[in-house]
Amino acid sequence: MQQRMQRIIGLVALSNWISLTVLACGAGQLPQGSSGTNSSIDYKKVDLYVQHEGETEDYDARLIFDPIARSLSVTEENAPEQVYIGVPYDSIRSITYSNSKHPRWKSATALTLAVTILALPLFFMKGKKHWMTVTFENVPSHPEGVLVLKLDKHNYEQIIATAEGQTGIDVERIVED
Repeated sequence: MQQRMQRIIGLVALSNWISLTVLACGAGQLPQGSSGTNSSIDYKKVDLYVQHEGETEDYDARLIFDPIARSLSVTEENAPEQVYIGVPYDSIRSITYSNSKHPRWKSATALTLAVTILALPLFFMKGKKHWMTVTFENVPSHPEGVLVLKLDKHNYEQIIATAEGQTGIDVERIVED
């Protein structure tokens, strides 16, 4: 009986150690459905907003952080091989998060660029949404240099933590009054 109790205590201690180790390594930040085979970290339920022929279009997307390639990609949500945009971490200049009716940022350059990307209807959305705006340079396929994403209420905190951890850039949080 005493050996059995010691074994149970040992298993509980091992379980606690494993849980703490997993959290300390950041695995606790992995979203459900992440691929462990290629070490990329991906998030579904992201909407990509782009300007196309004078109108704003939104796409159901997947946000992928690839630590090996050191790049952030936005792909078709159900077909990750279809890449909308890929941005090397070294090209990213800033990342902003806001919980507001429309995306917010403080950089005047980003504002100038984003005004050309976002059409008026976007600014009339009801309720607060979780937005992430990524400004970047040196991506010839996207010279506008701004990526506007609407994040899901269930994974936005994980995405922010992953963005900071993967890119090394502090995400600027803007609070709406």
